[in-house]
Amino acid sequence: MPASPACRPRSGLAVAALAALLWLPAGAAQTTPEPPPACLEAAAALRAYERQAGVNELPFVHIQARVAELGCARRETFDDPVWFERTVTLFVQTFTAQGGDWKATVAACAAADMTQLLCVDRMVARHIAGDLPPALRVTGCGTPGDWGRVGALIVEAAYREGWIWGVGAEVGVPWQRELVRAACLRGEAAPAGPT
Repeated sequence: MPASPACRPRSGLAVAALAALLWLPAGAAQTTPEPPPACLEAAAALRAYERQAGVNELPFVHIQARVAELGCARRETFDDPVWFERTVTLFVQTFTAQGGDWKATVAACAAADMTQLLCVDRMVARHIAGDLPPALRVTGCGTPGDWGRVGALIVEAAYREGWIWGVGAEVGVPWQRELVRAACLRGEAAPAGPT
């Protein structure tokens, strides 16, 4: 049975145009670009740290690693992908190297009377107040859109870890991040946050 007139190509040119749009050179594949090595290294450093993390630290480390991984995979959605890559890399370096007062924070998390929830709360506050401002001084404050994208990644990553962490990311994290960004936009040092 011949094809109906509505299904037949009107001209060879239309068929050629469609074929050209769908054609890929031999060996080519449609893929999204690979995240840059520095972005992947930040995520890998967090995953490597997981092996030495105490049980109270694990949700924090899992969430941070997931934020880096999600952001790396979605970096092309950022207004300034290089800003995200540089910021996430600098942001995690102090933690993974246990620089600054991180050793004391981690030691406090190992105390017998410390709960996982309290430990993660302290680590989040320390990370935002202590590690984010120096990273932003180097990379800049980011666009409002990129700042919002990072906030959404944090919430998504936290909910993947568990509902209690997701609620914390929706309620507790935004105001802490906004204090740091407001100070960045004013060109000031970030206000001291809870530690």
